[in-house]
Amino acid sequence: MGQGAFTATPNPLTVTRGEEVSYDLSWSGLAAGKYLGVVQYGDSDVRTIVTVDAK
Repeated sequence: MGQGAFTATPNPLTVTRGEEVSYDLSWSGLAAGKYLGVVQYGDSDVRTIVTVDAK
């Protein structure tokens, strides 16, 4: 748990409900292996699951 540095840019992300928005995710400092990360949007119940296969 807590491997590497998982970041979002921009952070914080300013959004307006119903409008498209984009952001970049970066996960650095990982040893070879498979990883699972979660992006949480403020206090909402919405989540995005991220998987990485680092080689």
